[in-house]
Formats: sequence, structure tokens, C-alpha cells
Amino acid sequence: MVSRYSLRLYVITLVMIGGFAALCMRLWILQVKRQHEFAALVPGTSIVTQRVPGVRGEIKDRNGITLASNRAAFEVSLNLADIEAEYRRLNKTVPKFQYTVGGRTREESDIVAIVKEVVLQPLETKGLDAGVNATQLRVHYRSKKDVIPFRYRQDLTFQEFATFAEYNLGLPGVHVSVRPVREYPFGSLACHILGYVREAEDVVPDDEKGRYNYYVGDDTGLAGVEKSMNAELKGTPGVRELLKNEKGVLTGEAGYKEPRPGSSVFLTIDARMQYIVERILREAGVGRACAVIIKPTTGEILAMASVPSYDPNSFIPSISQHEWDAYTSNKTLPFQNRTTAASPPGSTFKLVTALSAALAGVDDKRLYCDGGQGYGKFWMKCWISNQGGSHGSLDVSNALKSSCNDFFYQQGNLAGIDKIVTVGRLLGLGEPTGVPLDGEGGGLLPTPEWLRMYGRRQWGSADTAQVSIGQGAMSATPLQMCNVTATIANRGLCFIPRLISTVVDADGEEERKPSVLKADLTREGITVDQIEKIRHGMWLVVNDGGGTARRAYSAKHPTAGKTGSATVPKIIVNGEEREDTHAWFVSFAPYDEPEISVCVRVEGGKAGGKVAAPIAAEIIARVLALDDGYKLRMRPMPEAHGNFDFFDEITFGGDGGAFDDAGMDEATDLEDMIDQAVEVPENEQSESEPAQPRIQPAVDEQGKVEPTTDSEQ
Repeated sequence: MVSRYSLRLYVITLVMIGGFAALCMRLWILQVKRQHEFAALVPGTSIVTQRVPGVRGEIKDRNGITLASNRAAFEVSLNLADIEAEYRRLNKTVPKFQYTVGGRTREESDIVAIVKEVVLQPLETKGLDAGVNATQLRVHYRSKKDVIPFRYRQDLTFQEFATFAEYNLGLPGVHVSVRPVREYPFGSLACHILGYVREAEDVVPDDEKGRYNYYVGDDTGLAGVEKSMNAELKGTPGVRELLKNEKGVLTGEAGYKEPRPGSSVFLTIDARMQYIVERILREAGVGRACAVIIKPTTGEILAMASVPSYDPNSFIPSISQHEWDAYTSNKTLPFQNRTTAASPPGSTFKLVTALSAALAGVDDKRLYCDGGQGYGKFWMKCWISNQGGSHGSLDVSNALKSSCNDFFYQQGNLAGIDKIVTVGRLLGLGEPTGVPLDGEGGGLLPTPEWLRMYGRRQWGSADTAQVSIGQGAMSATPLQMCNVTATIANRGLCFIPRLISTVVDADGEEERKPSVLKADLTREGITVDQIEKIRHGMWLVVNDGGGTARRAYSAKHPTAGKTGSATVPKIIVNGEEREDTHAWFVSFAPYDEPEISVCVRVEGGKAGGKVAAPIAAEIIARVLALDDGYKLRMRPMPEAHGNFDFFDEITFGGDGGAFDDAGMDEATDLEDMIDQAVEVPENEQSESEPAQPRIQPAVDEQGKVEPTTDSEQ
């Protein structure tokens, strides 16, 4: 009897549990699974989808210091279609606006009047109205009113955002949101590397049309790494589902798919070195100059700086027309990355000529300088002839030390233009290096074929002589010449310059960018002993009493280098035409086991030894001091302003470019430099009084420019 009642109790219990479970399942289906379906059936209620842009990936240096990050920006957007619909619901007649297109008069709803009445007047009572650009509003209404919201307010303060969020709930078509925008924490530092972004365009791509009710696009890189790595940096969009009532007012969120962040891009750049180089260029007062540092053993670019510069934060959230005009009308070209812009390399190219002679097997010949060489109707001078002298008998090392034009006229012709072109191409001259920066110049490595095509004449020994000293049509970029120097520094290995180190996606998966060897000169027929003669000549340039770059001497960090200066097309300054020269200096240090290769080019510099070499020496001293325990506190870098001053000489404190502790910033740990908020210092750029150039080209009766005097000292 007891067992019969127990069985009934069990059955009743199971039935109750089953019924309760079925009820819960039905409630879950109705309230959760089919929520959107029933919400859409409520009179006047609908669900709209909004595209949520992905968070842009960060750009970091080799040590993890963030150079480009994101910050939260608060903005208010207006959906014009909803605002117009609400106005029509409340009013029998809609105001009209007439405009002319292609000679025809057209009519449309006066969206400016409608927005003022439905949105701006209520906001004004709360002190939140900031006015609206009528022209922009009308243009947006004609082309994008149904999908893309009109940005009414951008970059609100948190207090403004909170006030909007509190008071806009009853306004149709008004939406307050938070979105990530780009931020460059160190101001103009590395701006020509990083580039800048443009805010999302008001255009829906074809592949995304019809997918969203509200479309919010992605910021797009327009220059530098932001542009070349845009696909990696750009995140994957998400979707937000919003409930809208019969008045067009957004009342809540129905669903949300989180966007996926973009990949982080790690550069080979060392932000500390970049900071040092940019500080030194500002301290020198040069207004058109650049510097590059490469690690000889890997080809990694450790720093590349160009002045004048710009602040990429000026483009966030958007740049004003006034600021844009100021940049683009600046004749010193602040947007130009001078490290990848080609010009005649002058006597720094004698390094390539010396390598060509080594390949041809004529580098051991002693040649005699008697002040110049005659090639047909041309008398091509050595710079020392201006002093009434000659260099006499020289070997290649001492010819580099003295930067003897006459020697390299002869050596270049002994080697032959074919060997010069062969070595130049092995070293990457005459073509872009492939570094992922837009607008990179490849320079020009003239050949007989090129001259026949463009000069419409045959190549001659005078042409070879000109190329041999880096003049005439020959041109190269500072990045290329820095890499040539790095190849000599490491005794023959030419790497393709590398700027991207690693790409790390949102899941932490790494894609490493390895160093790529372009050429091994020792496998091409140039021996290490032959390269050592060139290295020794570069050592004499800096360390011997007769060298052309004694101002680059350092007892602590033995340095080798080569000076150069070259005439370039005349420039217009204050409405007057003026001669211009580029002063070059390429170098590496320490001499025995090189850690860095440095190239400096100063536009408006008289000679490499007096202008470019002191800057390079200061860079070498401060950069290598980092290995000795010196640390610096990085601060946001102000823009470097350009000038057209001409420099006879550049000097720094200390002896021979020796490291001056006063030139460094307050010491701090490397970890403290990451995501560190610091104050912006005053512009520390010094100015130099303009001087007149003293180097002028010699021109024959046909207008052909002859090689100029090349006084490097």
C-alpha cells in the first residue's frame, strides 16, 4: 500500500517538474529567442542596425613604446531621415528650399529649418546647441540622409557627453555615442614614419550597402605606416541593434556584436633614438634636413627624422581648412619625408666608385691629382685647385680622406660605367628600397642607355667622371646612402632596409618580418680586404689630421665617415632666386664592431664636413650613450618649423661632438616611457642668421653644368 502511494507521488512530481520546465522553455523562446520578432510587432517600434567600427590597432616601436594609440571620443550624430519624419508627423506642411544644379532649379525639404525646430531649439533650452554648418547639412541631406548619420558635435568633453546623454532621450534622430579616435602621444615625433589618418568618409562601400540602417565608417590611413599598413591596423566592425519608437527616438539597445580590434604593428624604430635625432636637428636650427640610422648587421631602420615636420594630431578628429592651407602653402614642405627624397649625393658616392674599382680589380692603383682632368672640351676640377694646389699621388684610402675629385674621375673611368652601375644596383641605388612609406624616391643611377633615351647623345668619359663623384644626373636618397654605408660597415652584406618588425593580431598571433639580404659583395667578387681599404679611408676622413670630417671625431666612439656636398636647382626665397647646396655626411660607429650607420643631409649647407658631420657626431654620441646607461625622458615633440637659412657651419657644445649630459632629458626607466602622460615643452628650435652660398656651378656655352668645386673641410 505504501509503495503504491510512493509511485503516485513520484509520477505527480515528474509531471509538475516537466510542466514547469516546458513553461520556462516557452517563456525563454518568447522573451529571449523571439524578442526582436515581437518587438517589431509593437505599433511604431522597430529595430535598426548600426555599424560599429573596429578599434584601430596601435603602432609601437621595437621596445613596445606606443607611438600611435586610440582614445575615447564622444560625439553626437543626427539621423536626418528620422528628424524629417518626426517633423512631418507634427506639421501639415514642410518648408522647402530651392537650389541650382547644372543650370536647373531644384526643390527639397528645408532640412536646416527642420533640424533647428526639432532638435536645436530643444537643445538650446539646455545650453547644448552649438549651431550647425548649413551648407554641410544640406549636402549631407541630399546624398546620405537615409544611412549615414550627420555628425553634429565631435570631441565632446565628458561633461558635455553626460549632459547630452541625460537630455537627448526625447529627441528623434539624435544619437550620442563613444568611438575610438587616433592619438599620437608624442606629438610630431616620427610623423613622417607614422603618417596620419582621415576620419571615416561619408561613403558606404558597395560591399556593405544594405547591411546597416546607420553606417559609421572606419578611419583610414592617408600617409606613412598608417597608410601602408592600413589593412592590418583596421579592425573588424561590429553591429549594434537599437530599438526605435514610433517617434523615431532610440529607446534602447536590443543586441550588440562587439567589434574586433586591428593588429598592432611593431616598428624597427627605437623611439629613444628617434627622439634624440629629432631633438638634435632642432638644436642645430636647420630648417630643411634629415637623418637616418640603420643597424648594419640587420638592415633595421632605428630612426629616420625629417624637418620641418607636422603634428598628426592636427588631423584628429579632422583638420581645419586654415590648418591645411598653412601646411600645404609652406614652401619648406613639412609633409615631405626628406629621408626618402632623392638628390645628388655628392662625394658620398665616391664610396660606390671605390667599390666599383674593387670589383674591376683596379682599386690598388695609385693615381695622381694635379688639380683636375680634361675630358674633351671639359676641364673637370678638383676642389683643391681653388686653393691653387693638388693632392699628388694617392691610394684609395687617402683619396677618400681628402675627398679628391681628380682621383675618382680617373678611378671611375678605369672601373667603367658598367661596373659602377653593377655595384650601384647591388646596393639598391636607382630604385626604391621598398620601405613601406608612400612617396619613396628611387633616385637615378645614370647609364649609357638612359642618356641615349633622354639626353639623345652618346655616353662619354666626362659623364662617367661626373657620376663617379655623385654629381650630374646622379641622385640618391639619404636612406639609400645610409644603407650603402651600413654595407661597408659590416664588410659587404647589403640588407634591404626594414621598418616593420612584427605584426600582432587581436589573438596574439605574431607575424615576424625577417631581415632580407639583398646582396653579399664578397660573393660578387669584392674581397673583405678591398672593403677594409675603403673602411680605413673612412676612418682617416674623421680621425686623421687631413681628413675632411675632423668635426666628427670622438675618442669614446671611434667613427668612420665620408663627407659630401652637391649643387641642386636654384630656389626662390622671398621672391629672389638663390643658389642652394646639400651638405651630406655618412658614417658608422664604433669602427671595429659597428652598431649604427648614420646619414645626415642638410639642405642649404655649405659643406658636409662643417655642417652635416657635426650633427652626425652629436647623434652618434648621444645614441651610443644609451648603451652606457644613459636614459631619457621622452616628451611630446613640437613641430619643427622650416627655414631657408644657409649654413656655413654647425657647432654643438663639447669637444668634437662629445656627449654632453646637458643635451639629454631627465633620466627615467624605459618602462616609464610606455603610455606616459607628460607635458609638451616649449618649441626649442634655434634659428640661424642666413648667409650667402659660396658654391656655384660652372656652366659651358651649351648650358651643361660641370662638376663644382667640392670643398668638404
